[in-house]
Parts: sequence; structure tokens; C-alpha cells
Amino acid sequence: MSYRLLARALVGVPSAVLAFSLVPPSASAIIAKVPSSANGDQRADLIVGDQPTAKYAVALSSGSALGAAGTGIWKTGWGVGPFQASGDFNGDGRADLVSANTSNGTYAVATSTGSSFGGAGSGTWISGWGYGKFAGVGDFNGDGKDDLVVHNETNATYAVALSTGSSFGGAGSGTWISGWGYGKFA
Repeated sequence: MSYRLLARALVGVPSAVLAFSLVPPSASAIIAKVPSSANGDQRADLIVGDQPTAKYAVALSSGSALGAAGTGIWKTGWGVGPFQASGDFNGDGRADLVSANTSNGTYAVATSTGSSFGGAGSGTWISGWGYGKFAGVGDFNGDGKDDLVVHNETNATYAVALSTGSSFGGAGSGTWISGWGYGKFA
């Protein structure tokens, strides 16, 4: 089985090189929706999480193909819930992982060392943050660290948990927009 990139094509990488198989196929394999550099070399890498096997794999980009030296399984047996996304949550220039248990509002981060996940600062970054369903990541306050955004369809709100570099929920976290319920977040 081949995996495909869900949201964006990798800039400068022919689509033919996007077919590969790193993690045993399963219906619940999730691919990072916004490619980012796991090793900090500024080239977007492909990150795949497979919840049933609890394996997280990275296909490093050489700039012309995926599968550069260092490609493989970077983490096993980790997460508080399903793999949600990757982002640079600690501001070191390398993509980290975030998993979530949205039933209890717990989000955990596995930081990247550049060759594996689970570096210093890995663990639960926020608990009891029950604003809604995971919607995405982005640097919402412009401090160089990616933050979380969740969407509550019931009351049409979006909330942001700002990253401090070692946890979520920094000053300014909370509901950022209310009554803006234009359908489901894609």
C-alpha cells in the first residue's frame, strides 16, 4: 500500500516519488497534513503515524526525492491518543509530533532530535483543555512556536492553546473567535 500526502505537495518533489511504504499499512495511518522539516534542514519531510502499531515514521527529503539517509521509524509506543499533526512546537526549527485525547483534553508532544522523536521536553503539554475537536496547528501569535487550534461545532468557536516552548496554554490562550461557524473545519 502506498501513502499519499493529504494537503500539500512537497515543493520541488515530483509526485511520482511520493509513493512509498514505511509503516505497515492500516486503515488508520495518518499522514502529517502540512509537511514540515523533521530534521531541521528546511526541506519538507513526510511524517506518518500508525495508531494501531503506535509507530511514527519519517521519509526525509533530499530535495529531489523522499527516502534520504535517516528515513525510517523514528518513534514507537507513544501517544495519549491519535496522532494529529506535526509542527515546530518548541521553536527549534524541527517538526515535532502532537497526539490528542480530545475526550479529556490532553495533548502530548514528542519533540524531534533531528533523527528521532522523543527528545527533551517530550510529554503531556496540556490536560483538561476541553474546547473542542482538534483543528490544526500554526504560529498564531508570531513567536516562532506552533500553537494548537480546536473547533467546537456546537457553539461555533475556535480556541487557541499558545505554545510556551515546553507546554501549551501560555498567556493569551482561549477562545479566539466565537459565532464563526461556517461548516466543519476541513
